[in-house]
Amino acid sequence: HHSELSITSSTTLIFTGGGGGTWDDYQTVSFSVVDDDYDEATGDGLHYGHITHTAASDDTNYDGQSRQINPEVYDEDVSGITLTESDGSTAVTEDGTTDTDTYTIVLDSKPYYDVVVTVTDDTEAYTDKSSLTFTDGDWDSTQTVTVTAFKDYIDETSEPHTGTVSHSVTSTDSKYDGMSLSSVATSITDDDTAGGNIPGYDAEVDEGATGDGNYDFVLTSEPVANVVITLVDFDEQYEAMTALTFTSSNWNVSQSVTVTATDDDVDEAATHQHYIWNSFSSTDPKYSSGFIGIGVTITDDDTADMTLTES
Repeated sequence: HHSELSITSSTTLIFTGGGGGTWDDYQTVSFSVVDDDYDEATGDGLHYGHITHTAASDDTNYDGQSRQINPEVYDEDVSGITLTESDGSTAVTEDGTTDTDTYTIVLDSKPYYDVVVTVTDDTEAYTDKSSLTFTDGDWDSTQTVTVTAFKDYIDETSEPHTGTVSHSVTSTDSKYDGMSLSSVATSITDDDTAGGNIPGYDAEVDEGATGDGNYDFVLTSEPVANVVITLVDFDEQYEAMTALTFTSSNWNVSQSVTVTATDDDVDEAATHQHYIWNSFSSTDPKYSSGFIGIGVTITDDDTADMTLTES
């Protein structure tokens, strides 16, 4: 018999001759199908087993005669690959390394030859494995892939954005070679926020004292285009200040602004506060508009009085 089938009755049948012989009595052969986990079905879902009967007898008319039957076998095994995402989806936070998610891959039938699943990530997320290999010994053991978001410092346009992990399948087993396997769309929550930060400043200046005040300005995320910070003095209380330019290379390096109050010869309050608007402009949509105001206290050096001079 073929390995697809298992004889469950006796494998030897004895027929006797003569007047009281059993030569003309049917004898039953029982067999079952071996569940082998291989996908052997053809296009109609069938394959065939074989049972061969060989006669041995002192009667030369029978000795050596052979007969074969070919039972149809309905195969219950179907080649395929099952990909399962934890909790039904894959989602990570862009924090560098600590927040990860997983999915598993397993074959649906035993392969005749090794099956290699190649794992390809993109620029948004990466995996801990570049390939998975399944053999006829471990085909039904799930293998786990861990996904981690790449840490960048750009405030992405959409929240969350998506990374894609794709797969390709190769094998000498024709049932598996080139089989399609879905990609994993990884939802990534960004942890960067576009904006500016003033880490510290000298908020008091004396009117007319050159370079008396200063503050530092820095961006809070990496821009995708140059960002110009224009320093606007609506009250015309300060000497002209040079605009700041931040790029993708220096966005996280503080730039210093020197503040000099204009000596306007007007007796104002002993101290009065005015604002400097740090206004954003860029082709990066996250930095294309907006401003951050900073209040500076000016100590006045003018006193209202009259001087009378006689000739």
